[in-house]
Amino acid sequence: SVSVAFRGERSAKYYIDNFAGGVSDTGASSEIKVQYADGGVQMTKKFLFFNNYPRVTRGSIITVEAKEIKPQVNRDNENAKIDWGTVLKDTLTQATAVLTILILVDQLGK
Repeated sequence: SVSVAFRGERSAKYYIDNFAGGVSDTGASSEIKVQYADGGVQMTKKFLFFNNYPRVTRGSIITVEAKEIKPQVNRDNENAKIDWGTVLKDTLTQATAVLTILILVDQLGK
């Protein structure tokens, strides 16, 4: 949180760049919002490739939202070879366990 004296009616991006050191790597410059003293809120608007940042007035609070973090896909697992020996071993182990339970249940029923 940074408090700055009002320097005139300028864009929120001006205040962020000049008094807060800019938007960090984790911040989303397209998600800047200004809350005005009267309670109104204005968000950054996008037109084609350009961001139109809201104007700051006396008593405003500027907020920069965090970027949406996208999970990284591990491409190594996609190309990994399947170990069919392990798959067969695990399948036989599970089938044997199920058959053992069925035999025990059948023996208890007699």
